[in-house]
This record gives sequence, structure tokens and C-alpha cells, in this order.
Amino acid sequence: VWLDASEIRLGVLLGKELQDSIRASHVLLLLWSRDAASSRWVTCEWLTAFHLNRYIVPCVLDDTPLPQCLQEIVFLRTPRVTVSVIENLVRTVREAPSSSNALAPVMRSESPEVRKVIARIGLDQRAILGQLPPGGKLTKAAKMQAHLDPVVDKALQKWPLEPMIANLAGYHLKNAYMIKYWDAIQAGQAPGDRLLDQAEKRFFKTLELDPTDYSSLNGLGNILMFRHDLDAAEFF
Repeated sequence: VWLDASEIRLGVLLGKELQDSIRASHVLLLLWSRDAASSRWVTCEWLTAFHLNRYIVPCVLDDTPLPQCLQEIVFLRTPRVTVSVIENLVRTVREAPSSSNALAPVMRSESPEVRKVIARIGLDQRAILGQLPPGGKLTKAAKMQAHLDPVVDKALQKWPLEPMIANLAGYHLKNAYMIKYWDAIQAGQAPGDRLLDQAEKRFFKTLELDPTDYSSLNGLGNILMFRHDLDAAEFF
């Protein structure tokens, strides 16, 4: 068993250490609670386990719902640890397959109105990226970004559960960060900012529905790169 509190080594890159430890494991035991649901580390860990083809055993400690893609699999609900719980977990880990969990298929559809807004936001975002240096002007990119702000906000208010809207909102925040810190990014000194936290949460929201969503994985990789976690960025 690998536990970060006792096994982590001083002086290592934390993201790489966690990734290597999950790769070396047979099963990820996911202890799920309100605190776990709000932890970016826990989200990155179970996503890493899934993409490393590791079996995830969810153990729910309170009333917090599991990530949507995991809600249809059998999980253990226990507010406290007992002998029978331990025996159940030991048996489950021992008998776990050498592959990731089979997830329920994603069932969703987009209305013509939603598709139209998605296409409009995506087109505008590509235009903004085209205005970044060296081929464009940062001031023009900033103006275009500001013009797109109310469009994205309105879409989020109207369709708060639409995963593609959340995904595009993540890219919108990522673009805002790039425009704000362009010179620092080019110098390899991308600073921390709430924009990164907010963008990451948007990508996580989509990946909790479909952990294989290519666009959200790419967006998450961008955020991790700006956080200087290059191993995790390359992985996702």
C-alpha cells in the first residue's frame, strides 16, 4: 500500500511521484467524501488511474455523490471502518481485474440552439488565438476576449449542465490567462492565478462525465503546463 502522507519523499516533484506510484499500483482505492470532491489532487489521481488502465474501487464516506462517470459502478458506502468493511475491501482488491472499470456510456444530445452557440464560441476562440503574437497583436486579442466574455457567461447561465459549454468556458479562462501573462509565459515564468483554478474546474467538470473527452484532456494539459507540472501535462 502506498500512502502519500508516509511514503512521499522530500525533494521530489509531487505530480510525478503520485503518477509513478499509481502506475506501480494494481488498484486505486478511492475514499470519496466532500473534502475529496473539492480536491484537485484527488481528481487528478483517479483520472490518472483510469488512463493508466488501473481498477478504481470507490468507498463513499458521506453523502457526496461520486463523479458522474463512476456513479453507475458498484461502490462501498460506509461512514466508518469496521472489520467487515476491511474484509470486503481486501477481497475486492485481491479479486480486482488488471484493467480499468467499465463505465456506462455517455447519453446526451445537443439542441440546435446549443450547437449554434458552441460553434460561435469555438470560432471566436480560434480567432483570438490567431491574434496572439508573433502573428497578431495582444491588444486586439484582449479586445476580442472581452467581447466574448458576455457570450460565454450567458451560455453558462442558460445551459449550466451542458458539458461542452463548460469545456469552452475552461478554454475561455485559459485564453484570458494567456493574454494576461503572455510575456511571463514566454519567459518560462507563468505565475499562479485564480484563472488557472477556475479553468481547471471547468475541464474537470467535463471529464467527470466523460474521462476520455479529448478536448478537456487537452485543456487540462494546458493548465498543468502553466502550473509547471510538465510530466502531468504531457500525460494528459
